Amino acid sequence: MLIGINESNSQFYEGSQNEGKLITSNIIFQRLVPLDTTFSQLDNFPDDAYYLNAYALRELSYDPITRIKRGILYTGKLSSQPQDWKIKNADHMWNTVRLLTFQRCNTTVAFGNRNENTRNWCAIGEKDRFTIGELISVERLIDKRELLTFRMRNQFGLLPDLNNQQLNNTDFQQLNTYIKKVLDGAHSSPPESVIDRCREAAACALSIHLNLQGKDLAKLIKPLMNQQDHLQVVISSATIINRLHSRGKNSMQTNPKHKAPIISDKDAELAVICLGTLLRDLGYASWG
Repeated sequence: MLIGINESNSQFYEGSQNEGKLITSNIIFQRLVPLDTTFSQLDNFPDDAYYLNAYALRELSYDPITRIKRGILYTGKLSSQPQDWKIKNADHMWNTVRLLTFQRCNTTVAFGNRNENTRNWCAIGEKDRFTIGELISVERLIDKRELLTFRMRNQFGLLPDLNNQQLNNTDFQQLNTYIKKVLDGAHSSPPESVIDRCREAAACALSIHLNLQGKDLAKLIKPLMNQQDHLQVVISSATIINRLHSRGKNSMQTNPKHKAPIISDKDAELAVICLGTLLRDLGYASWG
């Protein structure tokens, strides 16, 4: 099965062997870029106009609450682009139309062979306007198509707003710089990197609170425990972020004694939540 796009009017067509008909219903068809564990593909996000080396997802459903997206995978890797289609017009006459053409493909073409330890990431959208998603399941339908299910990253309301009345200008600017790094990373970085940025932001906030500069998060938690009995939630949040950071280290992942689970997007989300809680409980930020 093929999908064609008329560049002149953005109309979609569906058919086989380059003979098809207009799709009259709404269709969401987006570029899909498979990512490795470092998300290095985002540094050179493809913007080829003819999608000669591109994948695309035909979205079938999306739940904004669970952030679950389902769809069918296509590829534009054909011999040439665009291609000639025969389209029947309103007078039942055949016209030849040149369309950007995509054909259905299997998951293994884009993501390789998957197993229980595999984590497959992708970017869905266009350069500077995309969302990161994790492929969480592939189901074979009765018509031999594969139904892909993705969990998309949350893009809104990740952290509370900084309260500049509780911080002097220097501290506000410094902490805000770290928070921007967290937000940027939450959009386009691997989970380990997101956790690392949360750790840096948490260390900055605790350094301001304790008036201790130049120390990492682990060395700031102990004095906080000794001096601030009423900030148990802050202490727990900082400890979780610090532990998640340690789990992402190669020494922890490869040492069988530690039995550390593989860092996932959920771990990164937890780190962001803990950072937001820490900032709120220190009085440096508030939710909306």
